[in-house]
Amino acid sequence: KRREKKQRNSLLEYKQQQNVKFDTYFDQLKAIQDEIETWHRYDKLIYLLIFQLGKSMLQVSKESGINYYSIYRTVKKIKNLIDKKLEL
Repeated sequence: KRREKKQRNSLLEYKQQQNVKFDTYFDQLKAIQDEIETWHRYDKLIYLLIFQLGKSMLQVSKESGINYYSIYRTVKKIKNLIDKKLEL
């Protein structure tokens, strides 16, 4: 418990140092989740494999048989959609 509290405190300190408000952070997360819900199934699957499970595009291509450049274009599209949603 002591370690968890220390980690929580250091996260809070980091957020304060970076001038990031928790509301803004969680609002952004919610906006990303809402955006993902509007995507086609293929885009959601690529997002899950690449960004959440941490697989490489080459690994996904070899395991699924999907062309590497198709995955590359989808990842690029996903990044652009998220950036646009967050207005970065």
